Amino acid sequence: MKRIKEFRLSHHLTLAELSKKVCLSITALSMMENGHRNPSIKVAFKMADFYGVSVEKLFPELKEEVKV
Repeated sequence: MKRIKEFRLSHHLTLAELSKKVCLSITALSMMENGHRNPSIKVAFKMADFYGVSVEKLFPELKEEVKV
């Protein structure tokens, strides 16, 4: 989930700042950034909305996991 960290850093946000903006714990965000946890659908859409991008752009690795 490298994209989460890339987007966070490109917006000059710390983990603490992002956690407040998307109402998620620092630990959960850190685990996502390090690939130890996948976001829920709700969190994925919330974060994508925050950055103004599609879920696919923010989480390209999930595209393979979620095939409809």
